[in-house]
Amino acid sequence: MSSFAHWMARHPIALLAANLLVTLLLGWFALQIRVESSLSSVLPAGDPAIAYYAKVRETFGSDDVAVIGVRADDIFADSTLAKIKRVTERIGRVKGVLSVASITNAPDPAEDVVNQPRLLPHVPPSKAELAIVKEKLKTIPLYGKNLVSDDFKGAAINVFFKNLTDVEYYDLNVDRNIRDILDVDTGPETWN
Repeated sequence: MSSFAHWMARHPIALLAANLLVTLLLGWFALQIRVESSLSSVLPAGDPAIAYYAKVRETFGSDDVAVIGVRADDIFADSTLAKIKRVTERIGRVKGVLSVASITNAPDPAEDVVNQPRLLPHVPPSKAELAIVKEKLKTIPLYGKNLVSDDFKGAAINVFFKNLTDVEYYDLNVDRNIRDILDVDTGPETWN
């Protein structure tokens, strides 16, 4: 062992060159490493439960959902509802987004299951329409807390994504495109 230590002390340039060569070689291989953070990459291949899950996603669409929170003094103020409607429609046109649901476009299956009208028929709503909607939000669990908070100062914009791989999602720049839409329509409401 001491002879190897003497050799290293007598040939520091060769030792540094060998270290540099090994570092460059390992660094080149490190650049090829790709991290797949999706849950599907760690699930067992060939498992019948996984096949069933894939079939359900294929039939009913992606289970990838984001929720954008809106805070305002009064979520039902005409300007706030107009802003929520505008943002809902714009996000719905982003590549990679399957659909968007908010108080401005949510269906009302409790009213009619077959021909579902919109929960909020008009934006801005009349006083009578607003009273009906507020009552439904308070009494029907399907709507309350999913679309609007109990105090009517918060609302949710639910964004459903297409069935994309992480790479496709990144390449489409979905997050940045949604953030750009939110940045255009700022204040006095806040986006979370």
